[in-house]
Amino acid sequence: MFVFGVHITSPEVFDRHCLPGIAAFGGRDATLITTDEEPAAKACNDIIETAAGMDDVEAIVLLEENIEITDPQFLAKASAALGQQPAPDIVCPESPGTPGPDPRCLILQPGSADRIRFTTGPGTAADHAAELLSRADALGLRIQAIGLGIQAHDETGPDVARATRERGLTSFQSASLTWQGRAAHRITRTLLERWREEGEHGPGPGAAASPGPAGQAPAPVTGPGSRVPLGQEYVLEHASLVSHLPAGTRRLLDVSCGSGARGARIKEATGAHVTGIESGLAMAEAARTRLDEVWQLDLNTSPHLPGSEEPFDVILMAGVIDRLADPAGTLAALIGVLREGGLLIVTVPNLKHWSIILPLLLQDRFTYAGTGPVRPSSLRFFTMIEAAAMLRQAGLEQVEVAAATSVPLADPAQLDPLVQAMTEYGADPVETRTLLDAYEFVFTARRAPGGPGPGVPGST
Repeated sequence: MFVFGVHITSPEVFDRHCLPGIAAFGGRDATLITTDEEPAAKACNDIIETAAGMDDVEAIVLLEENIEITDPQFLAKASAALGQQPAPDIVCPESPGTPGPDPRCLILQPGSADRIRFTTGPGTAADHAAELLSRADALGLRIQAIGLGIQAHDETGPDVARATRERGLTSFQSASLTWQGRAAHRITRTLLERWREEGEHGPGPGAAASPGPAGQAPAPVTGPGSRVPLGQEYVLEHASLVSHLPAGTRRLLDVSCGSGARGARIKEATGAHVTGIESGLAMAEAARTRLDEVWQLDLNTSPHLPGSEEPFDVILMAGVIDRLADPAGTLAALIGVLREGGLLIVTVPNLKHWSIILPLLLQDRFTYAGTGPVRPSSLRFFTMIEAAAMLRQAGLEQVEVAAATSVPLADPAQLDPLVQAMTEYGADPVETRTLLDAYEFVFTARRAPGGPGPGVPGST
């Protein structure tokens, strides 16, 4: 993904020249960040910092508002240059007429972004870009000029309005994209500032795990500024699940148990016999050192469960329901090994969380991230109402939303326009804001008396 950043002093100039080139040759997954904040140097530094904190960034491209990309091979040429060894820190087009790089288009290596900053002070973005190249050269950063087609437009040139119409870009479309870029930049930057502050000092008392850039899930936190190491799946958002276990729980089935860390905590807290289900061989072997029993099977390909001597008092499904190809069929099989009146605890990611809604509305992006409500492994998505309906249709009763992990926006006021718009359609403002902040739901439901039990089709 190429991230394009533009400091705008004239939206009309940006609409006529810079935006059409990005739309034509920036790539299908290009992300645009625009800002009109002053001074220009600080605004450009904010763009670099925001872009560097995003996932899957191949390059950060800083353009002047009157520069149009005209080269259909822009992405391919820039990617090839950045991929050389040793890799350049900055790639630029060749300056027209004179040898050397053209500072009006700076293509930054994401891994070098922390060393590339504009010197704050008066001046235009063009002035600062030229000064940055000079300073980067003095610092020994690698700068490479390559043949890239860009065109600088003079506002005194003839019939720029006709050229805009020929590109098929309406003023409404371009103004909308500009506004989206500005709004997304402001929101992402405040999230980035909050993430940095909590990374240095740790979250305040009672604070949820801090969110990363917009569209991503909060990183699990176990202490000030720390991350959960690989294999330690027992993270903050699932810690409260133990409190939902009924008194006297003797037998528990932990579906997608990972390395058994969560189940081990449950064993320690309740003394229950814990059986795990895990598809990965390495994780299953690790879980066997912690749990009483582990069934290694993939519920998407092998829905038949091994025989169980006794039905389970509790079945726990944390972070798994969205990864099932057939959630209803899998629930039917699992209910078959749950005793009458037994409890099912299910965590469900909230598709209405702001980290999904805002990028979708502001940037037209629905991003699958390594963590979060929308992951690469997600196969099914649910709202709160749809999840509750699915549990009832599976033959469960006493379905309740017992708790929700809340991850609010860094600046809650930034949700006010969205909440107001939804209120105009008749939504309750308090409920709307609660659902936008809810990162994950925790459902509890009980197997109805006389419902399917051990030995039904789907269990062996």
